Amino acid sequence: MPHLILEHSSNIKNLDPTKFFKESHKFLAAYTDIESCKSRRIICAGSYVGKDNLDTAFFAHLTVQLMPGRSEEVIQDIGNTLQDILKKYLDPLIKISNLKGDITVSIKILKYYFKS
Repeated sequence: MPHLILEHSSNIKNLDPTKFFKESHKFLAAYTDIESCKSRRIICAGSYVGKDNLDTAFFAHLTVQLMPGRSEEVIQDIGNTLQDILKKYLDPLIKISNLKGDITVSIKILKYYFKS
């Protein structure tokens, strides 16, 4: 199941989402049936970050949607490891562009999920 939804400001350039998602799926395979994992990237044009919205302000947020049944320890490991993987791909791009902002991850445990 899990769904990975990566949203980021449009000033993050040259991110290869395929490499990020491939590595993320490989990691998640230890915890779930990866064949049903769905991942997508949303580039947020017109986003606004901070009080002055300087050209150097960015955001990157990964939402992980999971079905219930995992321990707190597993959920923490998933969140921390996926954040580390995301940072690995974003840090060089952020440094080159002199961007400042946050890389965040949230995990949502789905109560209801319908699939056909």
